[in-house]
Amino acid sequence: MVIIASEVLAVSQLWNFHFSTDYLKNVGYSDPDRIPSLGWQVGQDTNPGVWVFLWLIFIFIVNCLPVLWYGRLEYIFGCIKLFFLSGLILFNLIVNSLQRIPHPNGIQDGAWTYDKPYGFASKNITVRVDGQGKDLVVVSGNAGVFLAMWTAMTTIVFSMIGFETVSITAPECAPLRSTEAIKMGTRKICIRVITLYTLCALVVGFNVPYTDPNLRDLAINSIGQGQNSIFILAAVRNNIHGWPGFFNGFFIFSATTSGINSLYLSSRILHALASIRDVWPENAISQSIRGRLERTTWGVPYGSIFISWLFGLLAFLSTKQQPTIVSQFPLPVSSTSENADFP
Repeated sequence: MVIIASEVLAVSQLWNFHFSTDYLKNVGYSDPDRIPSLGWQVGQDTNPGVWVFLWLIFIFIVNCLPVLWYGRLEYIFGCIKLFFLSGLILFNLIVNSLQRIPHPNGIQDGAWTYDKPYGFASKNITVRVDGQGKDLVVVSGNAGVFLAMWTAMTTIVFSMIGFETVSITAPECAPLRSTEAIKMGTRKICIRVITLYTLCALVVGFNVPYTDPNLRDLAINSIGQGQNSIFILAAVRNNIHGWPGFFNGFFIFSATTSGINSLYLSSRILHALASIRDVWPENAISQSIRGRLERTTWGVPYGSIFISWLFGLLAFLSTKQQPTIVSQFPLPVSSTSENADFP
């Protein structure tokens, strides 16, 4: 249920899309003498709570649609995202083959981000930075290599979600008894997610090194704006105009559809629990609540949807300056950035 809030929170953060002038100058974006303003002014002038309110209402309305119409929308959304991911793969391959900008250290081959001194593994990991982006806590040595790899693997594993969608939607699948819908659906979604995610991560890595400061900001602050997306950074670092804003807009669309799907899944899980009488305490209040959650109208459990939707109100935490706080933990670290050439 909390995923609903995290997706809406991501939307509110993505609206605050902007790049600093220093970053644009460092990567050679456009003319250095007149660095353009790359970002969305509407997101910087609007309170994030406005986006949270609008998106929560929209997500709730879509989930209140009859299951047939909801399924059709989900199918359309899924096809759009599949085409977009395929386009991202082609975009990064084409950009990498064009070699639009000179790379650091005189490296000009297409796999420069995988060559020394970048290599395949990070030499250390930055745990904390100050408001100006200066390293405060850096873990180096074998511990730094291990933590950097562990952090990357954890992010990847938890990004590959969605396999549970097929089993949760099974009770509302009309041809379930006459076809192998669950088996086919599970196989297809696994192949698509693993293949597309792997290819996207591989090809975009050709254009953006892991030492990019905006990628480090994403790892430290947990939730970042569009300028922390590696796909947007690939376009910016190659001096391509127009596409960064388009990519950020599509990421808002993607987070919206994920929020819609998360509310659907959580409401169906809650409805399934309400249908099991033995799970609930044997008293009048609990059974009354169970009955309301189990009740459906035109096949839609509106009570379960509403209760699940209430958890999305946690997204109003985005109205704060920093919606997430990085936990402190004792580690053998370097308090300066002297050994942090490649954070």
